[in-house]
Amino acid sequence: MAIRYDVLPIPAIARYTRTFEAGCVTFGVEYRRLNEEIIAEEYGGDARAQFGNKTPDVLGDVIDENGISVHVFGSEDDQEYLRFDCFADYPHYHYLAPNEGHQTVIQFDPVADGPMLPWALECMQSRLAVMLEHTGAPELANRVDRGVVEKALIEVAREVEAAIERGEPTLVSAD
Repeated sequence: MAIRYDVLPIPAIARYTRTFEAGCVTFGVEYRRLNEEIIAEEYGGDARAQFGNKTPDVLGDVIDENGISVHVFGSEDDQEYLRFDCFADYPHYHYLAPNEGHQTVIQFDPVADGPMLPWALECMQSRLAVMLEHTGAPELANRVDRGVVEKALIEVAREVEAAIERGEPTLVSAD
């Protein structure tokens, strides 16, 4: 199921997001917590109205999710174009159009596609340019270097495993 929202999602929280340069894109790995309090902090008391009062059927009245998010940013503009939210209860991914201020959220089907994390990493390795083009960023898509992306994704996968092990948002250390 795909839902379009005329608002962008809560941005990556930089202090919890470890980044990996991959040429024209930067990957970010964040152990993300999303709940009613965090949503209200970002969007205010009328958060549901900003999302057109549309929520996926699988979400209840109270949102309380956490898990790995992998963000894809443009390296030059720092805009987020793709996000893979590999949450236990509601795995999904986002196509973001940051310059137009909207997003499309796609519900992931773990029954048909298996666990989301391996699927997401495979998409970033083999379909990144096509997915970026779908977000409305063809110039960025044309500059994707698959070899550079594949090399960076090795480090991304290591950080994903470490974040799963930690099991909570953790401050990024100044390396």
